Amino acid sequence: MASLEAAASASVEPAMTSVVFPRNWVGHRDVLARSGFTCYRGTDPNADALGPDALRKAALVTGATPPLVEPSVDEFGLVDVPASLYLFGFEGAARRLCELVWRDPIVAAARRGIDAAARSDGVFHLWYHPNNLVTDDDVARLRAVVEHIDRRRADGGIEVETMADVARRVRSETDAGRRVRTEVGAGQRSRPETDAE
Repeated sequence: MASLEAAASASVEPAMTSVVFPRNWVGHRDVLARSGFTCYRGTDPNADALGPDALRKAALVTGATPPLVEPSVDEFGLVDVPASLYLFGFEGAARRLCELVWRDPIVAAARRGIDAAARSDGVFHLWYHPNNLVTDDDVARLRAVVEHIDRRRADGGIEVETMADVARRVRSETDAGRRVRTEVGAGQRSRPETDAE
């Protein structure tokens, strides 16, 4: 893969292990797994349930909490870390109008999601593209969200992880679960063999 070759030639460390698919179109996971990647950003689990994009945006403005997600290991051994909230998914005239009447709806939604994760020990997966940071308002949005994250982390409410961190934790928990099941299963199978001796 060209990205891995470019990273190697630039001596990027640590090695790349997570991937975000262009336009969130998940594909070619078998190639990623063979190339040493461990995780990817999956899609918002509520995207289909909430219908058109306009309805999802309206739900955020009216106080809906973005979803907490459950990362899982897919059939290729990659960890799917679903998206919870795109920090720049509410832009243009709608954003300006909401900010005139209320406050930035994405900052409010992000705070609700962060607080929900602190209460339930769930995963709240925020994301954006660096090219989203164009105006002072964009930077102010990111700063407001990061400041809230910092406050919740300082009070012990949350732990901040990268996708790679989440993948390591999920794989470790999955492997531990497999070991327990294998040990229980092996113990049950070994008893008759021991008794027969």
